Amino acid sequence: MKSSTTTTAALHRDPHYTINTEALTALRAASPWQTSPKYFTHAAISPTALMKMMTHTQSGVEKGIRKGGNPVEVMGLMLGRPATDDDDNDGSGIHAATGANPDANPSTTEGTAKFKPTKNKSPSDKPPKRTLLITDVFPLPIEGFETRVIADDSSVINHMISLSDSLERRTPHEKFMGWYHSHPFELSSHSHCYLSQTDVSTQLIWQRAEDPHGNPFLAIVVDPIRSMSLGEPCLKAFRVYPPDYTAAMERKECPDGSVIEGERERLEKWGSCWSSYYELEVEYFIGGRGRGVMEG
Repeated sequence: MKSSTTTTAALHRDPHYTINTEALTALRAASPWQTSPKYFTHAAISPTALMKMMTHTQSGVEKGIRKGGNPVEVMGLMLGRPATDDDDNDGSGIHAATGANPDANPSTTEGTAKFKPTKNKSPSDKPPKRTLLITDVFPLPIEGFETRVIADDSSVINHMISLSDSLERRTPHEKFMGWYHSHPFELSSHSHCYLSQTDVSTQLIWQRAEDPHGNPFLAIVVDPIRSMSLGEPCLKAFRVYPPDYTAAMERKECPDGSVIEGERERLEKWGSCWSSYYELEVEYFIGGRGRGVMEG
């Protein structure tokens, strides 16, 4: 994953911690992602959201082991919004870090994340950056096994509705805009950050329900065991293609944009639905005060 960019001015403006309500309302009304299968390019995660996700997913590992069995999958909802142009492309950049390489060898230090301020390129030097911002997450009382974790229990659904109503009153300009879940499987040559067939079906249902109403939905998969081994967050963000989108299959294009000719390798890394979804670059943003503390 590539490191992000920032400017001195951005350290004081903290664009991701303020909301241009007029621009956000216009963006939701236009919903340009409806006509572009790969509209979004990045997912930006706040420190609060990242910490809560990692704590929750690692608790599933510990809970399963304590019971003498396998680690359990867990699931939660993400709160946030699509970034407007003043968030992404006005030169202020994003307070982010290079994340751990999810496919790094756990026995080495390759792929570890370090916060590094860098200078921003001019807008003409880079393609449009379209980001989904995750500002907070909320664990759900759901557990599953072997690539299957879904919210189909009535008590869980009622919990989600109650939580959504409460947050709508507290943060009217942000919504539940995604879900995360864990794949706590044994270490292998690749990370387990991919979408299973059940995951793709779940994500497609969410996108069909939310995308047309100005709320583009995101899926994040966390590999907690690899994260614990590397000592860094190991996660990936995805959105699924419309069912009639066949370009990825025709080009043998994997979710990360690479072309892998061997079917076995594609399946090992991305699962049986490798042509049904694509990966967004993950970044972590932090406010100016927090960044000042980290840079000492």
